Amino acid sequence: MTVKATASSGYRFSRWKEGGATVSSNASYTFTVTQNRTLTAVFSKILPSYRITVTASPANGGTVSGGGSYESGRSATVRATPAADFLFVEWQEDGVAVSTNPTYTFTVSKARTLTAFFKRKLSAYVGIEGKARKATNLYVGVDGKARKVVRAYIGVDGKAQKFL
Repeated sequence: MTVKATASSGYRFSRWKEGGATVSSNASYTFTVTQNRTLTAVFSKILPSYRITVTASPANGGTVSGGGSYESGRSATVRATPAADFLFVEWQEDGVAVSTNPTYTFTVSKARTLTAFFKRKLSAYVGIEGKARKATNLYVGVDGKARKVVRAYIGVDGKAQKFL
């Protein structure tokens, strides 16, 4: 015998169950009749789907993933991976920071456009023998001894920014 379930508008077939146990996940279920059986067709409401759009700023600052279409109430996770010489700053939506974590998970309830902001790492260059070379370790003379600089700041656009 074959039983077939047809969903009404706004619903989708989920499974056939008997006595609380799932016996088939196909809308059309064929079985041999050997006894009386009570089958229940289970349907689930189709939830609205929303588009999650992700972008990177600047575009060469890194890669983003996790965008796509999600059903309302589902969990979505977006990820930002900085490119070489860039750091992840934050996720923003409509100019407002929503997360400072490069992996941001949220419950979908509307369409969203999220932008991952990256900033370029600042590098220190030191003049050696008439050429500027990237400084990987910077030492400063203090009290007659050379000590490694752990944190260094430089003025950029009128603001002190950390570069080491």
